[in-house]
Amino acid sequence: MGWFRFVCSNGLVIGVTRSDVRRRHVGDIRLSDVGPVLSSGIQESEKEKRNFERWRKCKVEPDRLTRWVEKNLLKGWGFKAAARTYHIFRTGHDAEIVGPYKDNTPLTIPVHLTTRVAGMPRESGNLFDLSQIIAWLAKERRDIQEQLEWREEIPKLLKPLLN
Repeated sequence: MGWFRFVCSNGLVIGVTRSDVRRRHVGDIRLSDVGPVLSSGIQESEKEKRNFERWRKCKVEPDRLTRWVEKNLLKGWGFKAAARTYHIFRTGHDAEIVGPYKDNTPLTIPVHLTTRVAGMPRESGNLFDLSQIIAWLAKERRDIQEQLEWREEIPKLLKPLLN
């Protein structure tokens, strides 16, 4: 039982597994085997829905964004992800770093705006938008295990912005 969110054709997926049932499929599975998992999953989905609604209502002002990018995201996911996140949030476009890292921050490094990130507004404004940006960046990792690890870190990364 889990959440999956797909946006357009950009491949954005957020997956959160809460519980599962593993059983060899030989045709004898009973409703009583999966009923408790389904019931629990439905209750969890209501909690997650409220969480996403809360994230939509949580505005991320520019000064809060810059502090979070330079402190939390830079530390958690590194310079390049921090710079890309900042520019996607501000413009709706991904960014390729073209300037030198020396004497720059993720906010000041010269970039070239590249493709528009499908499903993103031209300028984001809330925590839900930010969650979608970093989920999209997690999906961009080449290693599948790293993609999963980054996705699982999303709620922890966003937590400082909820205060």
